[in-house]
Amino acid sequence: MKNTIYKLNKIKNNKVLIHHHLGLGDTIICNGLVNYLSNVKGIECFLPVKKHYLDMVTYLYKDNHRIKLFSIDNETRDDDVENFARENSLQILKIGFEKVKKDNFNTYFYKQLRIPYEYSFRYFNLPEDSEKYARLEKHLFDYFDINSNDYILVHNESSYEKYDLKIESKLDQIIINKESDLFNNLFIYKDLIRKAKEIHCINGSFLHLVERVDSNAQLFYHHLRKNNIEIQKSWEWVLYD
Repeated sequence: MKNTIYKLNKIKNNKVLIHHHLGLGDTIICNGLVNYLSNVKGIECFLPVKKHYLDMVTYLYKDNHRIKLFSIDNETRDDDVENFARENSLQILKIGFEKVKKDNFNTYFYKQLRIPYEYSFRYFNLPEDSEKYARLEKHLFDYFDINSNDYILVHNESSYEKYDLKIESKLDQIIINKESDLFNNLFIYKDLIRKAKEIHCINGSFLHLVERVDSNAQLFYHHLRKNNIEIQKSWEWVLYD
């Protein structure tokens, strides 16, 4: 579309529709970028969100009143974005997609806009909810029969596949999955991340959340999904054939 732009200096009228990749992990990676543009640069930002993520992303941005979210269907996402932009006279700042090529996708979002990737962490903001943290912890301790505060978190499932991970630890495991998720909200795991002894992740949304939450856990990245990625913390890489 002729109203699509790829650079920050092309933004007019101090408002823009930001169309970055729409997965939950992408949303976590770009949260710092969006908060920087809205809170520091003063740009009013409109964000498309897939319907099944809307409650989670609403929670993520509830402290930022400069962000306007709108729901889209996965099957018609491009049309939904273009229609919303046209109806509201907005430019579309398109981030990533065909521009990524062979770059690490998570850092490229920032590289494209000439913003330091460090802003992904500096401006990342995740609201606190101690009441829900406590309820989720009790629920998961009961669900997985956890008898000690020495537990590990395991995220071994993508949107398409579940993986068998090579885990040597004998500590009790809390598995991150939809079946055991009390609130259907990944962000409520923040306190569990802070308290865990070990965290085991594949490349997915939970990995990028752990990257941005303070924790003294020993971190294990299981390199099963062979995406180009750059991770910042001191992860021990577990390789597979």
